Amino acid sequence: LIDVGGSNSVTNLYLGKRSSLLVERLSANVISKGASATINGAWKGRVYNPDGSGWWNNEPELHDLTRLMDGHGPELTIQGGSVTAGYGFHRLDTQADASSDDLDTIEGGAIGDELMVAIADNARAVVLKDGTGNLALTSGDVTLSSTTAQMTLRKHPDGDWHQV
Repeated sequence: LIDVGGSNSVTNLYLGKRSSLLVERLSANVISKGASATINGAWKGRVYNPDGSGWWNNEPELHDLTRLMDGHGPELTIQGGSVTAGYGFHRLDTQADASSDDLDTIEGGAIGDELMVAIADNARAVVLKDGTGNLALTSGDVTLSSTTAQMTLRKHPDGDWHQV
């Protein structure tokens, strides 16, 4: 927990580019002394020590808190056609272990992020739905029915995940 004064506190904080302090993923805007919150999980400002002194003497930088983290993330279970990605690779599972499920929307990520997805179990297929939510696939819907099959997607400025 990082106390930012008063009753405001931050439980998830990312500073710098992927290699600096990371305490989980950010789920809300950061508000710290001397900082101004902005939309979409980005903030600009300095972070301060409990005594009020700044950690850095440099000018505040804009930090993008929505970027996917490197590496393999946890298995994601589809809920209502949606998952939230936090890493560059996730295995997908169907809601309630159904034999098949549709994936319409992937939350998370920032423009330019690449995401690889595969299924968690050969007995549970996942259908990536083109154009229903925020997936833009080159040949319409794609069914992943083997754990060895993977799909790579890149987040574009339009907010959609496009097949690479």
